[in-house]
Amino acid sequence: RLSVLVGRALALAGQPEAAESCLQSAEGALAGVPQPDSQNLQGQIAAVRASIASQRADALGTIEYARQALSRLPPSEAFMRSLVAFNLGDAYLLTGEVVPASAAFANAVNLSLATGSLHMVTLSSAYLARTHMLRGRLREAEQVCQRALDLVAQLSEAPARTVPTLGMLYAYLGHLRRELDDLD
Repeated sequence: RLSVLVGRALALAGQPEAAESCLQSAEGALAGVPQPDSQNLQGQIAAVRASIASQRADALGTIEYARQALSRLPPSEAFMRSLVAFNLGDAYLLTGEVVPASAAFANAVNLSLATGSLHMVTLSSAYLARTHMLRGRLREAEQVCQRALDLVAQLSEAPARTVPTLGMLYAYLGHLRRELDDLD
């Protein structure tokens, strides 16, 4: 477990080669781990690899590892699953597959709500709104933005200070209202 955590930290710190070394160490130690724990760790390893692939703009690698992670991570790992779902959506956007990207971002929003991560709720919602915009579904995009803003206002004592990604939602909402000629 420690090797996976260190690998995740190294990946976040922009050291993918060192992270991969830790992940390989973790894989080597899986032989003696009981099945449910082993599957969870395999899912976490795949999640970190999906994150590394995403940082490298390797859409196909991200999709492959994200699918592995989502198939192995248990429901109790909702936060990790939300990050993986977000990376999966981003990878689909890179490949131009807007419909699966939309589904992945919707999944990330729902998983983020379950964990209470307002940052991931707003970020995933902004990207979900973007996929709706790309598909010409402006009212749906507007509803996604407004729902996320309402949730943050309801759940956070000081939204502007605690959720820096709110700006993305306001920017998209402003763009949408201009497109819909609703500037009042």
